[in-house]
Amino acid sequence: VALVALATNPSFHKELLSTVKSWPSTIYSALPVISAIEPQLNTSSMTDALKEALAELYVIDGQYEKAFSLYADLMKPDIFDFIEKHDLQDAIREKVVQLMMLDPKRAVPLFIQNRDLITPSEVVLQLMSAQDKCDSRYFLHLYLHVLFEVNPHAGRDFQDMQ
Repeated sequence: VALVALATNPSFHKELLSTVKSWPSTIYSALPVISAIEPQLNTSSMTDALKEALAELYVIDGQYEKAFSLYADLMKPDIFDFIEKHDLQDAIREKVVQLMMLDPKRAVPLFIQNRDLITPSEVVLQLMSAQDKCDSRYFLHLYLHVLFEVNPHAGRDFQDMQ
């Protein structure tokens, strides 16, 4: 009840986050708190602290893909370890740009190792559509260069871009 009360008042979102991180998850149920937070997603009352608290609650509840999505939006630097720990390679398909912006040196090998899950054309398309958000040309060059080194034929459709 206390956590739900913290979740519904934007001035207490930081306290909610610290409480969720510090309290043992065995003393409360995550689902009622998740249910109180989810309607606030994509509204003006959604703060970064509330997003992170929701991600932590998703982890407690075993909903790792939903947590990954929020961590990617929050640009959490430890997201690559989270992907590996929870075997979330399937989830990277929607977050190419965020992962590249966080750490291109870790993101590029991740995309290349998982070419069967996210094709080079999908990576290129997402990077090209993010020209206003980041230096997509630089990220595109990095990705295509490593892809060419690994398999010269895998990115043959995009060699002119490189």
